[in-house]
Amino acid sequence: PLPINLRQALSNVSQKKSRLLLTVITLTLAAAAFMGVFAMFTVVNDEIDKMFDTFNYDMVIAPTEAQDYEQVSALISEVDGTGAVYPGVTFNVKLLDLSGTSIFISAQGQEELPAIGFDPADNIVDFTYEAGTGWQDDPERQGIVLTKPAADIANKTVGDEIVISAGGRSAEFEIIGIASYPMDMAVMRWQDLSRLAGFVDDSGTPDDENDDIPLPVVYLAAMQDSDPSAAEVDDVITAVSERLLDVGITANGHNMVAEQEAIGETMQVFNLIFQITSGVMAAVGAIGLLATLSMAVYERQKEIGVMRSIGARSTTIITQFLAEGILIGVLAWALAIPLSYLLALALLDGMGFADFIEFSYPLWVLGLG
Repeated sequence: PLPINLRQALSNVSQKKSRLLLTVITLTLAAAAFMGVFAMFTVVNDEIDKMFDTFNYDMVIAPTEAQDYEQVSALISEVDGTGAVYPGVTFNVKLLDLSGTSIFISAQGQEELPAIGFDPADNIVDFTYEAGTGWQDDPERQGIVLTKPAADIANKTVGDEIVISAGGRSAEFEIIGIASYPMDMAVMRWQDLSRLAGFVDDSGTPDDENDDIPLPVVYLAAMQDSDPSAAEVDDVITAVSERLLDVGITANGHNMVAEQEAIGETMQVFNLIFQITSGVMAAVGAIGLLATLSMAVYERQKEIGVMRSIGARSTTIITQFLAEGILIGVLAWALAIPLSYLLALALLDGMGFADFIEFSYPLWVLGLG
Protein backbone atom coordinates (compact mmCIF):
# COMPACT_ATOMS: atom_id res chain seq x y z
CA PRO A 1 0.00 0.00 0.00
CA LEU A 2 2.57 2.57 -1.14
CA PRO A 3 2.51 5.27 -3.86
CA ILE A 4 3.83 4.06 -7.21
CA ASN A 5 6.83 6.41 -7.03
CA LEU A 6 7.92 4.91 -3.73
CA ARG A 7 7.39 1.35 -4.99
CA GLN A 8 9.48 2.13 -8.04
CA ALA A 9 12.18 3.74 -5.86
CA LEU A 10 12.38 0.63 -3.66
CA SER A 11 12.66 -1.57 -6.74
CA ASN A 12 15.43 0.54 -8.27
CA VAL A 13 17.41 0.76 -5.02
CA SER A 14 17.40 -3.01 -4.55
CA GLN A 15 18.57 -3.78 -8.10
CA LYS A 16 22.19 -2.65 -7.58
CA LYS A 17 22.94 -4.49 -4.35
CA SER A 18 26.74 -4.07 -4.31
CA ARG A 19 26.44 -0.35 -5.06
CA LEU A 20 23.75 -0.01 -2.40
CA LEU A 21 25.95 -1.81 0.14
CA LEU A 22 28.98 0.43 -0.47
CA THR A 23 26.87 3.60 -0.38
CA VAL A 24 25.10 2.58 2.84
CA ILE A 25 28.42 1.68 4.51
CA THR A 26 29.91 5.07 3.57
CA LEU A 27 26.84 6.97 4.74
CA THR A 28 26.53 4.92 7.93
CA LEU A 29 30.11 5.62 8.99
CA ALA A 30 29.72 9.31 8.13
CA ALA A 31 26.46 9.69 10.06
CA ALA A 32 27.79 7.69 13.02
CA ALA A 33 30.89 9.90 13.27
CA PHE A 34 28.83 13.06 12.93
CA MET A 35 26.25 12.13 15.57
CA GLY A 36 28.74 10.47 17.92
CA VAL A 37 31.00 13.52 18.08
CA PHE A 38 28.09 15.90 18.65
CA ALA A 39 26.59 13.62 21.32
CA MET A 40 29.86 13.28 23.22
CA PHE A 41 30.73 16.97 23.25
CA THR A 42 27.15 17.97 24.09
CA VAL A 43 27.25 15.80 27.22
CA VAL A 44 30.74 17.00 28.21
CA ASN A 45 29.87 20.69 27.77
CA ASP A 46 26.62 20.27 29.71
CA GLU A 47 28.47 18.57 32.59
CA ILE A 48 31.13 21.30 32.68
CA ASP A 49 28.45 24.00 32.76
CA LYS A 50 26.66 22.11 35.53
CA MET A 51 29.90 21.85 37.53
CA PHE A 52 30.52 25.58 37.51
CA ASP A 53 26.88 26.53 37.98
CA THR A 54 26.83 24.48 41.20
CA PHE A 55 29.06 26.98 43.02
CA ASN A 56 27.86 30.58 43.19
CA TYR A 57 31.13 32.38 43.74
CA ASP A 58 33.72 33.88 41.40
CA MET A 59 36.97 33.70 43.35
CA VAL A 60 38.61 31.89 46.25
CA ILE A 61 40.89 33.79 48.62
CA ALA A 62 43.14 31.48 50.66
CA PRO A 63 45.31 33.04 53.40
CA THR A 64 48.49 31.11 54.13
CA GLU A 65 47.29 30.72 57.74
CA ALA A 66 43.81 30.42 59.24
CA GLN A 67 42.48 33.85 60.18
CA ASP A 68 39.53 35.38 62.01
CA TYR A 69 36.57 35.36 59.63
CA GLU A 70 35.10 38.71 60.66
CA GLN A 71 38.38 40.54 60.17
CA VAL A 72 39.33 39.01 56.82
CA SER A 73 35.85 39.17 55.31
CA ALA A 74 35.62 42.86 56.25
CA LEU A 75 38.96 43.55 54.54
CA ILE A 76 37.89 41.67 51.39
CA SER A 77 34.56 43.51 51.29
CA GLU A 78 36.37 46.86 51.32
CA VAL A 79 37.75 46.22 47.82
CA ASP A 80 35.69 47.75 45.00
CA GLY A 81 33.89 45.19 42.89
CA THR A 82 33.66 42.56 45.61
CA GLY A 83 30.23 41.24 46.54
CA ALA A 84 29.28 38.76 49.24
CA VAL A 85 32.05 36.91 51.10
CA TYR A 86 31.49 33.47 52.63
CA PRO A 87 33.62 31.30 54.94
CA GLY A 88 34.85 27.97 53.65
CA VAL A 89 37.24 25.09 54.22
CA THR A 90 38.91 22.81 51.70
CA PHE A 91 40.67 19.67 52.88
CA ASN A 92 41.22 16.06 51.82
CA VAL A 93 39.51 13.46 54.01
CA LYS A 94 39.28 9.69 54.25
CA LEU A 95 36.05 7.73 54.30
CA LEU A 96 35.97 4.80 56.73
CA ASP A 97 33.30 2.38 57.82
CA LEU A 98 32.42 2.11 61.50
CA SER A 99 35.12 -0.55 61.95
CA GLY A 100 37.80 1.83 60.66
CA THR A 101 38.29 0.22 57.24
CA SER A 102 38.80 2.57 54.30
CA ILE A 103 35.82 2.46 51.92
CA PHE A 104 36.94 4.99 49.31
CA ILE A 105 39.69 4.42 46.75
CA SER A 106 39.51 6.62 43.66
CA ALA A 107 40.10 5.45 40.10
CA GLN A 108 43.63 6.84 40.45
CA GLY A 109 44.23 4.72 43.56
CA GLN A 110 43.92 7.60 46.05
CA GLU A 111 42.28 7.01 49.43
CA GLU A 112 41.81 10.71 50.15
CA LEU A 113 38.66 12.43 48.97
CA PRO A 114 38.52 16.21 48.33
CA ALA A 115 36.10 17.84 50.76
CA ILE A 116 34.68 21.34 50.81
CA GLY A 117 33.03 22.98 53.77
CA PHE A 118 30.57 25.88 53.51
CA ASP A 119 27.66 27.38 55.40
CA PRO A 120 24.42 25.76 54.11
CA ALA A 121 22.50 28.88 55.15
CA ASP A 122 24.35 30.85 52.45
CA ASN A 123 23.19 30.69 48.84
CA ILE A 124 26.58 29.54 47.63
CA VAL A 125 26.19 25.88 46.63
CA ASP A 126 23.29 24.70 44.51
CA PHE A 127 23.25 20.91 44.37
CA THR A 128 20.72 18.70 42.64
CA TYR A 129 20.17 15.69 44.89
CA GLU A 130 19.70 12.20 43.53
CA ALA A 131 18.85 10.96 47.01
CA GLY A 132 18.16 12.76 50.28
CA THR A 133 17.75 16.51 50.69
CA GLY A 134 21.03 17.57 52.29
CA TRP A 135 20.60 20.84 54.17
CA GLN A 136 17.64 22.11 52.13
CA ASP A 137 15.22 21.71 55.03
CA ASP A 138 17.61 22.39 57.91
CA PRO A 139 20.87 24.37 57.40
CA GLU A 140 22.04 23.40 60.91
CA ARG A 141 21.63 19.67 60.30
CA GLN A 142 24.61 17.50 61.16
CA GLY A 143 25.77 15.25 58.35
CA ILE A 144 27.72 14.92 55.14
CA VAL A 145 26.80 14.97 51.45
CA LEU A 146 28.65 12.79 48.96
CA THR A 147 28.62 13.23 45.22
CA LYS A 148 27.25 10.28 43.28
CA PRO A 149 30.65 8.99 42.01
CA ALA A 150 32.07 9.04 45.56
CA ALA A 151 28.97 7.36 47.00
CA ASP A 152 29.13 4.66 44.32
CA ILE A 153 32.78 3.90 45.10
CA ALA A 154 32.08 3.80 48.85
CA ASN A 155 28.91 1.77 48.21
CA LYS A 156 26.97 3.98 50.61
CA THR A 157 23.60 5.68 50.43
CA VAL A 158 21.50 8.18 52.35
CA GLY A 159 21.07 7.25 56.01
CA ASP A 160 24.32 5.29 56.30
CA GLU A 161 26.79 6.19 59.03
CA ILE A 162 30.44 6.62 58.05
CA VAL A 163 33.61 7.84 59.74
CA ILE A 164 35.39 10.90 58.35
CA SER A 165 39.10 11.13 59.09
CA ALA A 166 41.02 14.38 58.54
CA GLY A 167 44.09 15.94 60.09
CA GLY A 168 44.52 13.11 62.58
CA ARG A 169 40.96 13.41 63.91
CA SER A 170 37.93 11.25 63.19
CA ALA A 171 34.19 11.63 63.69
CA GLU A 172 31.03 9.80 62.67
CA PHE A 173 28.62 11.45 60.24
CA GLU A 174 25.36 10.44 58.67
CA ILE A 175 25.05 10.66 54.89
CA ILE A 176 22.19 13.11 54.37
CA GLY A 177 22.35 13.50 50.60
CA ILE A 178 23.77 12.13 47.35
CA ALA A 179 24.49 15.03 44.99
CA SER A 180 24.34 14.83 41.21
CA TYR A 181 27.87 16.06 40.49
CA PRO A 182 30.43 14.41 38.17
CA MET A 183 33.50 14.66 40.44
CA ASP A 184 34.45 12.67 43.54
CA MET A 185 33.81 15.02 46.46
CA ALA A 186 32.45 15.29 49.99
CA VAL A 187 30.56 18.34 51.24
CA MET A 188 30.18 19.35 54.88
CA ARG A 189 29.32 22.30 57.06
CA TRP A 190 32.49 24.34 57.20
CA GLN A 191 32.48 24.38 61.00
CA ASP A 192 32.49 20.56 61.14
CA LEU A 193 35.27 20.21 58.58
CA SER A 194 37.29 22.98 60.24
CA ARG A 195 37.16 21.30 63.66
CA LEU A 196 37.88 17.92 62.12
CA ALA A 197 40.94 19.20 60.25
CA GLY A 198 42.18 21.17 63.28
CA PHE A 199 41.62 24.69 61.96
CA VAL A 200 40.60 26.14 65.35
CA ASP A 201 41.88 28.81 67.70
CA ASP A 202 42.11 26.42 70.71
CA SER A 203 40.39 28.94 72.96
CA GLY A 204 37.67 26.52 74.00
CA THR A 205 37.57 23.98 76.79
CA PRO A 206 40.72 21.79 76.88
CA ASP A 207 40.24 18.23 75.59
CA ASP A 208 36.85 19.18 74.07
CA GLU A 209 37.17 19.51 70.31
CA ASN A 210 33.53 20.48 69.91
CA ASP A 211 34.14 23.58 72.03
CA ASP A 212 36.95 24.92 69.82
CA ILE A 213 36.12 27.95 67.71
CA PRO A 214 36.47 26.98 64.02
CA LEU A 215 38.38 29.16 61.58
CA PRO A 216 37.82 29.24 57.81
CA VAL A 217 40.84 28.61 55.62
CA VAL A 218 39.35 29.96 52.39
CA TYR A 219 37.00 32.83 51.63
CA LEU A 220 34.52 32.29 48.83
CA ALA A 221 33.75 35.66 47.29
CA ALA A 222 31.33 36.74 44.60
CA MET A 223 31.65 39.77 42.36
CA GLN A 224 29.16 42.62 42.37
CA ASP A 225 28.78 42.16 38.62
CA SER A 226 26.63 39.08 37.97
CA ASP A 227 28.61 38.18 34.84
CA PRO A 228 32.21 39.30 35.34
CA SER A 229 35.07 38.63 32.94
CA ALA A 230 38.18 36.72 33.98
CA ALA A 231 40.24 39.93 33.74
CA GLU A 232 37.87 41.79 36.08
CA VAL A 233 38.10 38.98 38.64
CA ASP A 234 41.90 38.99 38.35
CA ASP A 235 41.98 42.72 39.08
CA VAL A 236 39.85 42.27 42.19
CA ILE A 237 41.99 39.32 43.40
CA THR A 238 45.12 41.46 43.03
CA ALA A 239 43.48 44.33 44.96
CA VAL A 240 42.29 41.94 47.70
CA SER A 241 45.79 40.42 48.06
CA GLU A 242 47.31 43.90 48.40
CA ARG A 243 44.67 44.94 50.97
CA LEU A 244 45.32 41.85 53.09
CA LEU A 245 49.07 42.31 52.79
CA ASP A 246 48.69 45.81 54.20
CA VAL A 247 47.68 44.25 57.54
CA GLY A 248 50.26 41.47 57.39
CA ILE A 249 48.12 38.68 55.89
CA THR A 250 49.49 36.88 52.86
CA ALA A 251 46.96 35.11 50.67
CA ASN A 252 46.60 33.36 47.33
CA GLY A 253 43.68 33.88 44.98
CA HIS A 254 41.96 31.50 42.59
CA ASN A 255 39.93 32.82 39.66
CA MET A 256 36.91 30.55 39.09
CA VAL A 257 35.81 32.49 35.99
CA ALA A 258 39.25 32.13 34.38
CA GLU A 259 39.24 28.41 35.14
CA GLN A 260 35.83 28.01 33.52
CA GLU A 261 36.91 29.98 30.46
CA ALA A 262 40.15 27.97 30.15
CA ILE A 263 38.28 24.67 30.28
CA GLY A 264 35.71 26.01 27.84
CA GLU A 265 38.39 27.13 25.38
CA THR A 266 40.17 23.77 25.60
CA MET A 267 36.93 21.95 24.93
CA GLN A 268 36.16 24.26 22.00
CA VAL A 269 39.50 23.37 20.39
CA PHE A 270 38.84 19.63 20.73
CA ASN A 271 35.26 20.17 19.61
CA LEU A 272 36.35 22.08 16.52
CA ILE A 273 38.89 19.42 15.53
CA PHE A 274 36.41 16.59 15.89
CA GLN A 275 33.62 18.53 14.17
CA ILE A 276 35.83 19.29 11.17
CA THR A 277 36.76 15.60 10.97
CA SER A 278 33.16 14.44 11.24
CA GLY A 279 32.09 17.16 8.79
CA VAL A 280 34.59 15.89 6.22
CA MET A 281 33.23 12.37 6.69
CA ALA A 282 29.68 13.66 6.30
CA ALA A 283 30.71 15.44 3.08
CA VAL A 284 32.31 12.23 1.76
CA GLY A 285 29.08 10.37 2.54
CA ALA A 286 27.01 13.05 0.82
CA ILE A 287 29.24 12.95 -2.28
CA GLY A 288 28.97 9.17 -2.32
CA LEU A 289 25.18 9.37 -2.28
CA LEU A 290 25.24 12.07 -4.96
CA ALA A 291 27.47 9.88 -7.13
CA THR A 292 25.13 6.91 -6.67
CA LEU A 293 22.06 8.92 -7.68
CA SER A 294 23.90 10.55 -10.60
CA MET A 295 24.87 7.11 -11.90
CA ALA A 296 21.27 5.99 -11.52
CA VAL A 297 20.07 8.96 -13.60
CA TYR A 298 22.67 8.28 -16.30
CA GLU A 299 21.87 4.56 -16.48
CA ARG A 300 18.12 5.13 -16.74
CA GLN A 301 17.92 7.76 -19.44
CA LYS A 302 15.81 5.46 -21.64
CA GLU A 303 13.48 4.78 -18.72
CA ILE A 304 13.14 8.51 -18.13
CA GLY A 305 12.38 8.97 -21.83
CA VAL A 306 9.63 6.36 -21.67
CA MET A 307 8.13 8.04 -18.57
CA ARG A 308 8.23 11.38 -20.39
CA SER A 309 6.53 9.91 -23.42
CA ILE A 310 3.56 8.69 -21.38
CA GLY A 311 3.09 12.06 -19.66
CA ALA A 312 5.34 12.00 -16.57
CA ARG A 313 6.23 15.51 -15.41
CA SER A 314 9.67 16.60 -14.20
CA THR A 315 8.32 16.68 -10.63
CA THR A 316 7.32 13.02 -10.85
CA ILE A 317 10.74 11.93 -12.11
CA ILE A 318 12.63 14.09 -9.61
CA THR A 319 10.49 12.78 -6.76
CA GLN A 320 11.35 9.20 -7.67
CA PHE A 321 15.12 9.82 -7.54
CA LEU A 322 14.79 11.86 -4.35
CA ALA A 323 12.81 8.99 -2.81
CA GLU A 324 15.67 6.63 -3.64
CA GLY A 325 18.18 8.95 -1.99
CA ILE A 326 15.98 9.37 1.09
CA LEU A 327 15.52 5.60 1.42
CA ILE A 328 19.28 5.03 1.31
CA GLY A 329 19.88 7.91 3.74
CA VAL A 330 17.26 6.75 6.25
CA LEU A 331 18.63 3.18 6.14
CA ALA A 332 22.17 4.43 6.79
CA TRP A 333 20.94 6.77 9.54
CA ALA A 334 19.12 3.93 11.31
CA LEU A 335 22.25 1.76 11.19
CA ALA A 336 24.39 4.70 12.37
CA ILE A 337 22.41 5.31 15.58
CA PRO A 338 23.87 2.41 17.64
CA LEU A 339 27.31 3.01 16.11
CA SER A 340 27.21 6.69 17.09
CA TYR A 341 26.33 5.71 20.67
CA LEU A 342 29.30 3.33 20.85
CA LEU A 343 31.58 5.93 19.24
CA ALA A 344 30.52 8.60 21.76
CA LEU A 345 31.28 6.19 24.63
CA ALA A 346 34.69 5.37 23.11
CA LEU A 347 35.55 9.06 22.67
CA LEU A 348 34.41 9.82 26.22
CA ASP A 349 36.65 7.05 27.55
CA GLY A 350 39.57 7.91 25.27
CA MET A 351 39.58 11.56 26.37
CA GLY A 352 39.48 10.59 30.05
CA PHE A 353 35.98 11.86 30.81
CA ALA A 354 34.33 8.49 31.41
CA ASP A 355 35.60 8.36 35.01
CA PHE A 356 33.48 11.29 36.14
CA ILE A 357 30.80 11.83 33.46
CA GLU A 358 27.81 9.55 33.12
CA PHE A 359 26.93 9.46 29.42
CA SER A 360 23.34 10.03 28.34
CA TYR A 361 22.66 10.24 24.60
CA PRO A 362 20.99 13.58 23.66
CA LEU A 363 18.01 12.69 21.49
CA TRP A 364 18.14 15.96 19.54
CA VAL A 365 21.41 14.77 18.00
CA LEU A 366 19.42 12.11 16.11
CA GLY A 367 17.45 14.85 14.39
CA LEU A 368 20.67 16.70 13.56
CA GLY A 369 22.10 13.50 12.09
